[in-house]
Amino acid sequence: NEIQLAGYKILNALWIIGTQGTKFVDREWIIEELNRHRPLLGDCLSSFASCFSVAFFESEFNANNKNASNVSQLSSEANDVMTNVSRTIPHLTKVISDVEEHAESRATYEDAPYVVEVILPCVCSYLPYWWPKVTNVTADHMNSVLGSVLKLINNNIDANEAPWMKHIAGKNLIFDKIHSLFNIVVIFIKSIPK
Repeated sequence: NEIQLAGYKILNALWIIGTQGTKFVDREWIIEELNRHRPLLGDCLSSFASCFSVAFFESEFNANNKNASNVSQLSSEANDVMTNVSRTIPHLTKVISDVEEHAESRATYEDAPYVVEVILPCVCSYLPYWWPKVTNVTADHMNSVLGSVLKLINNNIDANEAPWMKHIAGKNLIFDKIHSLFNIVVIFIKSIPK
């Protein structure tokens, strides 16, 4: 229970720093450091999403998850942590719609770098991890995210400097996750009776 509570604290802190960190500081050097390390925060959240045994984007399923203890009933500190997490971490449908909206608006990387470097890697790890389990993750979610990634790349293909694309190419971060999503979708489609 305490380990899970610590996991929630880590998740909450990484999410806030990765998606909203520059809103809380006014010192230029801190903002530069946050911007420089944002891809690493995305990597951390991506790894976290693929190993944390609690569906943090779909908390309504945790009541039936044997690995999810009801930490909010343990102590007042745990209750405070869970309240903060519920305010900070959006629901899966909201996260995916934010990514879609960013891609559809033809926004550039500079408009919302946290979408590409933090949210997208996290979602790309979360979806294949939770799809075979009992959650609301569907093949439509995976197709939507894949389509959004392709639109984001297309929207930014003419950028002179695109460090996030270099990060993707160098680490294969998102494409490894999407490839596993694609493989799951192919298996699912093949399993449908004709």
